[in-house]
Order: sequence, then structure tokens, then C-alpha cells
Amino acid sequence: GPRAGRDPWTVGLSAGPVGRAHPARLQAHLRLLIRLAHGLRAHGAGDDEPDREEREDLLHRLGEVVVAFANSALSERQGIVFVGVLPDGTIKGVPDPDALSRDSVDKICREQCYPAIRYTTVSLTLPQGRVLAILVPQSALRPHFTGHAFIREGSKTKKASPEAFEDLITSRHSKAGKLLALRGEVLSIRVLGKQ
Repeated sequence: GPRAGRDPWTVGLSAGPVGRAHPARLQAHLRLLIRLAHGLRAHGAGDDEPDREEREDLLHRLGEVVVAFANSALSERQGIVFVGVLPDGTIKGVPDPDALSRDSVDKICREQCYPAIRYTTVSLTLPQGRVLAILVPQSALRPHFTGHAFIREGSKTKKASPEAFEDLITSRHSKAGKLLALRGEVLSIRVLGKQ
């Protein structure tokens, strides 16, 4: 199977709302990620095309990353998956970002994820090649699954622990979600009513 770190994408979080109207902002964000990635060691990414089994494994792992962002992105930020950019910042590109979006990303987000995940794609044309940006906002329908529940912790996509899974379920309820956001804070409770 594919070696760790061989995924043909890199991920990041937007600094604010990003959408189809802002490809320049996405390109600037991608340039920043590439500059940061060049400070990291390459993880053995090869130039060879994946075979059918590797491609299916890559698409499954891409589904895990999309689910992790839908489950973990903050309400004011979105997860961004840049397909065609290796983890070391090398732009490999994708031959047809629109077909990839239509044929693979849509299948992952609408058919392989439960509940279906809302997303936006933006095709970026750079001097080194074409890149597909998949923007995944926080989901009110979380938790989402492609098997296990996944969350983001910093820069890592991880399987949700039983406690994290319960937190995801609890966060679906507006009042409980607001209380959950205050975890670790010192609170005062005042009871109102007849005495």
C-alpha cells in the first residue's frame, strides 16, 4: 500500500470565510502553506501514478480528512484540502480538477460520508499545475462518519475517542454545545425562581 505521507494533498484552515469569490485568497493561503511545508522534511512522496488499489486507499483517506474537518472546524473557519499539493509543498497538480470534484469528491462527500457533508470546491491554476481546493465548513449535522468518527487535533487527523465522540453528539444540541464550549472555564450559576 501507499507509504505514510504520500497523500497527494495538503491541508490547512482558513483565516476566515473563504469561498468561490476569493480564489486569490486561496492562492495566498496555499503559498503560505507551501512556504511552511518547505521547512518540513519530505515524506517519500513519489512521482509514480497510484494503481487502482492505491487510488481507492487515497480516496478513502481523503474522505477521512473531509470528515475530520466537518467534525472539527471552528464556526468562523473552514478546513481546506489542497488536492495536487504534496505534504512537502511540492505542487504535483491534478489533470482535471473539475472531473475530480464531480467524480470523486462529490461521491465521497455525498455517498460515502454519513450524514452527507456540505463542501465547496475551487479549481486553482498555478504555474506548476492545476490544484483543487476542497473547502469544508463546520457541520451542524456532525458527527460524520466514513467508518470511524474522526476529529482534528491541531495538525493531526485522529480517530475520535469515546469521550470525543460523546462531545460531538452533545454539541449538536445548541444549549449543550454552548456549555461544552465553556469546558475548563470557571462558571458561576445563579438560580432564578421562587424561594
